[in-house]
Amino acid sequence: MSFESPIVLKPLSVFSANGRLEGTVAAYEQDTMRYLVEVHSPNWSAVKSRQVAIDELVRWTERSEETVAKAVNEMMRQARGAEAKSREAELNAPPPIQKLHELPAVYVVGQPMRESVDSCWNAIKAANRPEPIFFNRNGEMAELRQNDEKCKRRRETVPLGRPI
Repeated sequence: MSFESPIVLKPLSVFSANGRLEGTVAAYEQDTMRYLVEVHSPNWSAVKSRQVAIDELVRWTERSEETVAKAVNEMMRQARGAEAKSREAELNAPPPIQKLHELPAVYVVGQPMRESVDSCWNAIKAANRPEPIFFNRNGEMAELRQNDEKCKRRRETVPLGRPI
């Protein structure tokens, strides 16, 4: 009887979708960490899909079904543990910061300038309702502000142009 080295399965793109594990794992020899094969399963949690993946791993790694099943079960145990830790971290996360006002937020980090500009204009348009205060006057933005003396909206006698 020959010695069969155990294998280790490392998730490459395994994720949980609605409580089921799906994705691709890579198989390595446990002792040398020599790469053997990658196998994909649409549902590692389902018995039939898992068995198809185990059969594929047996075929490509030339290991016994028992050795492969042991590695698959360990991989799934680790994946479920990581999923539980992630869920616990989400539950223990601090509550989101309360909005200070109902105006739209504009996030400009990590997006192209054209999208940032579009986001800014959309925010200005949203803030310009129900009563417009921002106007386009000769291609420049003009704002209607409160008059410090009367605490009323100051109405310009010159035309302000069209609302933005």
